[in-house]
Parts: sequence; structure tokens; C-alpha cells
Amino acid sequence: FEEWLPMVGFGSAGLGGSHPALAASVSLFVPLGAASARLELGSEAFEAAAFLLEAALPLVASDLAAGGAGATVAPLLAAFMETCARLPEGSGGAGAQASLEQHADVADVVGVLLSVLHAAFSSTAALACDSLRPKLLAAGSRLLLLSGVRGGLEVDCEGGLLGRCFDAWEAPIAAFRPDESCDGPGPMGLPTGPPGAAAGAVEELLGGIFGQLLGTLPGALALNPGLAALPDGWDLSRLRARVSQLLTVWCDASEARTEAMLASLQGLCARLPPMQDPSALDGVAWSHLELVLSLGAAAAEALAAVRDAAAEAPPPP
Repeated sequence: FEEWLPMVGFGSAGLGGSHPALAASVSLFVPLGAASARLELGSEAFEAAAFLLEAALPLVASDLAAGGAGATVAPLLAAFMETCARLPEGSGGAGAQASLEQHADVADVVGVLLSVLHAAFSSTAALACDSLRPKLLAAGSRLLLLSGVRGGLEVDCEGGLLGRCFDAWEAPIAAFRPDESCDGPGPMGLPTGPPGAAAGAVEELLGGIFGQLLGTLPGALALNPGLAALPDGWDLSRLRARVSQLLTVWCDASEARTEAMLASLQGLCARLPPMQDPSALDGVAWSHLELVLSLGAAAAEALAAVRDAAAEAPPPP
């Protein structure tokens, strides 16, 4: 069924809803698909349900909560969010494993959920759905905490879980700016968003998503205060460069989001302890200082990239 969905035609949903094939497939999506998405039918069915969702989302033109999409895609996506909510925040160890079905490996579950998150974050219909967006953002934060430095599930930003999580968090920008074609930072113009959506409303929506990301990054990137040595495979310099790239994508062509990034950094700086006597600082203080310096460097690089791109851009007509 997942292979058949793309064959019915992505462009036939029109501007007012979803493809009629979704309405005709309620018996498959519910309850079988939802049960699979909740890990009730095993890991293989869990992965198959994710493939099904990725194939179905492009068939939704605008309103994820109405018509055939509301009876199929929305419940399936909500079921995946329920599974994600069972993961503990910021712990990739035994606690995460115990909260899932015994047959499921937590890293495999997170990998499937990241595919779901990327598909949802790439869909303007999913991001514009008021009932699902808070759950999507909460899931994105939880997965970032698990795959980040503090969670330690797979701190690999070159194709590992952390890298895939960063990719997912960049997807909303591409979703709302479908005409963007350049590979590097540069002016992207006003977002287009869903049909009929005003640019101001889209910018407000993107600002809310970016605010969630800014609120999650410190918890995901802060080193454990008790860490004596970096685990093998951790490349913090590459991680900082990847964070800079992420911030650049979000701040490009948006003064409001650039100001939000700097305000977030200022808030972290305000919580720094006094540095007059370094010998009095504990592990928590040193961890916070390292976090501020790392995010400060990433923000500076992002700001420089955005300013350079703006200076090189041709003047508006």
C-alpha cells in the first residue's frame, strides 16, 4: 500500500484538501496503522507504518485535520507522537529502553521517529495544523535531547541520529520556501507557505518553531558536569560547525529570528556564575561556561554568514 500511494499522483489533491485515496483507505490506517505506530505490532510494523506516513503526507494539500487526511494521516501521525512521548527526555540509556516494548531497541525506535519527524517537518499541512504542531515540536525537542550530547544516544552529526535530527529541524525552512535552490546561506526571500497563507502568519509560525529549537539546544548540547573524558567518536568541533549551519539556515533573511537567537544567548550568559575565583567553580558551572562559549561561537559564525550573504545580495528592484 505504501508503494501504491505515490502512484495515485501527488498533484491531484487540489487546493482544498487531500487525495480521495486517503478517504478510501480508512480501514487500513485505523486501527492497523495507528497500532503499528504505537509499537503494538512489533518493530517491523512500526517501520512500515513510518513508510506509509511518508508516502501519505504529500497527498495532503492544505488541511491535515479535515476530510480523508483527518481520518487517516492525522491519527497515524498522532500515534507516532504518542510513542515519542514515552521516551524519557535527555536519557539514551536504560530508562529509555524500559519505557518501550521489550522487543524494540531504543536507537532503532528513535531512528524511525526521526524519519517521521522529518516527513512531518517537511509538510506545510502538518506544521500548520494547530492540534498537531505542539506535539510535533515536543517530539522534535525530545529526540534532539536524546540524540544530543547530554542524552548521548548517538552523538554523530555526519549521518548519525544527531545529524538526522538537525536535518529534521532544518526542514521547516525548506518546506515554507519551496523555491529555494541555493546550497549555501543566502537571501531566500519571503516564504510562500500554504496556499493563501499570509507571509506574516508564516513568519509567526516559523518564529514559534525556532523558539522551540532555541529552548532545546542548550539542554541537548551541554556536557554532563561529571564527564571526565569525551567518548570515542565525539567530534565537538564538527558539532559546533553543524550547529552554526543550523542557526544560519534559520536566521537567514529574518531579523526577528536573528534577534531571538541573540536574546537566547544573552539569557544563557546572564546565568553564568561569577568567574573571579575559578577554583570555586564546580562541574555544573564549567559545563555551562563551555555551553555559552560553544553556542556563542556558533551564533557568531551564523551572524557573519547571514550578514555576508546580505551584503553580497543584489539590491531589490
